[in-house]
Amino acid sequence: MQRPKVIGRNTLILTALLFALVHLCRVYLRWGLAEVDADTAVLIVNELRLPRMVCALGVGALLSVAGAVMQGLFRNPLVEPYTMGISGGAVVGVAAAFVSGLVAACGGMAVTLGALFGGLATMFIIMVLRRAVGYDVGVMLICGIMVSFVASAATTVMLSLATREDISQILAWTIGSFESADANMSWLALCFGVGAVVLSPLLGNVLNVMSLGESEAVSLGVNATAVSGLLFAFATFLTAIAVSSAGVVAFVGMVVPHLMRTVVGQDHRVLLPFAGVAGAALMLLCDFLAKSLVSPRELPAGAICAVLGGLMFVYMTIKWKRQTSA
Repeated sequence: MQRPKVIGRNTLILTALLFALVHLCRVYLRWGLAEVDADTAVLIVNELRLPRMVCALGVGALLSVAGAVMQGLFRNPLVEPYTMGISGGAVVGVAAAFVSGLVAACGGMAVTLGALFGGLATMFIIMVLRRAVGYDVGVMLICGIMVSFVASAATTVMLSLATREDISQILAWTIGSFESADANMSWLALCFGVGAVVLSPLLGNVLNVMSLGESEAVSLGVNATAVSGLLFAFATFLTAIAVSSAGVVAFVGMVVPHLMRTVVGQDHRVLLPFAGVAGAALMLLCDFLAKSLVSPRELPAGAICAVLGGLMFVYMTIKWKRQTSA
């Protein structure tokens, strides 16, 4: 008798999220256009706001699903692409693509490939560290933060080797902004974001098993090593697409899954798609605030996310510490 109530509650929550997302998109596209003529308004929407909105939606969904996967895999609510160094590694790959001249030769595809290879290299390092230090989630979180510091140092080295033109472009990837969103990359990010949301429930069962722990997963017949690698690679791929579209956006992958977990519970079959939708809405809201708070000037959306996420990170760290002590 409980199942219909749960399904009804989740359906109501999803409806509310989608309604909020649609309303936010409407406000985002129409904000401030009453002061210009119709032709100018159409030009602004089609050439500037629509690609930017599409990019924000895609990046929010990608990072939130990636964060939810990592949290289930490592069984720690503080884990996400930024704190584990995946985002930083992807930026190193992007910087290397600029410095090596691949971006000048191949265009935007080199940025995507650089982010992907940088993220995968970081993933490999983290998996090696995981084997070396064991499966203590606290130690893994510290290792991830240290990897992020090393990636930041590597990016600084790349900046010292880059030309002035490349330096400005590389710095744009380190702050997380949708101001110069490329139309092609924006739609690519949205397509992968929608795909991640739609297909993520298929990972729910195996993530539910992995969240019980490595030994429990093995006892249930799951190849924990292979599954961990595949899930981590999936989350890394989503992160690389997000970074190649907008740069580093911190803490979205941590905050959104944590908030949605308190709303819909621990079942990853439900949590993953709900986190993707909520992440898209939050990312678009942050970008809207970035545009409007100090108008006509503009803040990076990544800065808004960092402030909100940093406060949440401190709160969750204290809460997690108390729970582990108890």
